[in-house]
Amino acid sequence: MDIEYHYYITYLIALTSGFEIHEAHTIAYSSQFVDDNHKEYTIYNTNNNQDCYRNSISVINERNLNSQKLDSILIPFHFLPDIKIKDIRKDGKTHPLNTVKNSKFAEYILVKALESGNLYWIGIATHAYVNTWAHQNFVGIVSSYNALDNCLAKLLPNIAHLDALDKPDLVGLIWKDSRLKKAKINNVHRFTQASKKLLNLYVKFTGHNNINKSQFISELECIMKNDNLNCYLDVKRLRGKRLQQYNYIAKKISNFDILKYKSQLWMEESIIKQNRYVWKRNINYKKSNWFKFQESIKDHHTFVMSNLKLA
Repeated sequence: MDIEYHYYITYLIALTSGFEIHEAHTIAYSSQFVDDNHKEYTIYNTNNNQDCYRNSISVINERNLNSQKLDSILIPFHFLPDIKIKDIRKDGKTHPLNTVKNSKFAEYILVKALESGNLYWIGIATHAYVNTWAHQNFVGIVSSYNALDNCLAKLLPNIAHLDALDKPDLVGLIWKDSRLKKAKINNVHRFTQASKKLLNLYVKFTGHNNINKSQFISELECIMKNDNLNCYLDVKRLRGKRLQQYNYIAKKISNFDILKYKSQLWMEESIIKQNRYVWKRNINYKKSNWFKFQESIKDHHTFVMSNLKLA
């Protein structure tokens, strides 16, 4: 899933579930920022040259595509595995690290995050949880298991869903996964299922039961559907229209639009670049959004990798 789901739809689900506006924004921003947290920084304290902080990345891009830490990034944040195995592939292959929709492992992690009350971790765990629908049947490593029957599979390393480009992540797209017996994939169905489950888990945590969940999900599905478009370019072209409709729902609930996402917002709030990156003098950086998010990234990674045997 991309920013449309991880930020805008996640915000709507959190808001509908009873989270306050600022809480819903923190959850949604954290969820999307997982995909934008691709650079390692060293941040210095202006008063102490020996005091510095280093973050951890949570996504790969063209610069770190060959990172030795590839699986350590992809698995905990984007491709949570499960032991469920179904006979759905044409070749009958299975893989112990296969991503399975709504996996017990992914739900376990999200429930723990919700119980912690840490909004940043909730957003990070939400990102990983809903991606089990979008990334199902792929593994978060380099493997022939990921290879599709297309030219990209021969030209590119078979990393996760790279052979399918961003098709698994696009709201409203219908595409084909040539490895499967039922090759036609409808992202509307997948993302609607993810939304139902996420809403239920959020509501169970907030106790906010005074909502018509089925009506909300139906409205969300209708926006995502866009006449079941199977044209890649049309799905992207109509995103602006869908964002307007998400805003309409948000205003009905809270009287406010969804804040426009800015990937550098949290960093700019607390860090400045001089001859190097330093914390701003007038803030307690340990209370800043960027620092709390980065600490939650580390905690999530540690929690997932130490409990991976449960998958």
